[in-house]
Amino acid sequence: MSFLQKFLQTSYQDIFLVKGKADNKNCWHYILVKPSLKKTFDLKIKARQFLELTDYGNVIASGWGAEPPKMVKDKVNELGASYDADSDEELAAYYKSKSDVFFLTATSEGKACYYYVAVDGKIAEEFKRVCSAETPDFADYGNIIESGWGFPSPTIIAYMKEKYSITTPELENA
Repeated sequence: MSFLQKFLQTSYQDIFLVKGKADNKNCWHYILVKPSLKKTFDLKIKARQFLELTDYGNVIASGWGAEPPKMVKDKVNELGASYDADSDEELAAYYKSKSDVFFLTATSEGKACYYYVAVDGKIAEEFKRVCSAETPDFADYGNIIESGWGFPSPTIIAYMKEKYSITTPELENA
């Protein structure tokens, strides 16, 4: 067995999936914990204490949402500590394919308003989850590319459809 094979074999035992919240958003991290800190890390995790993960090892991959994408889980299982999510072109393409522009309505200052929000694929699933339960601060999840009071004008609707391929739903009494 080569040194690399032996390292990868033992490193799998030291890789942990940590789930939590950051800025009130679900997030997850795969961390390769230093063997000398594994016991302390384990105790703090079980006690649900706050951790600065990089104090305990190297973060291999991280992202937004309650669970990592299946692609990341598979690659961590396959490659262990040698997986580098930051240079994974397939993962970047996956996230890009999940990026989208969302049309949302809300109430602000007692008046109806609308937003078109461009959300990066890395956080799109978490954005959808949060929007189904509450009205978040949209700017925390992406770029507000258009907003206004009431309902968007036909010109704005046509522009959004042409530029971003987003179909604005028809609303009653719009």
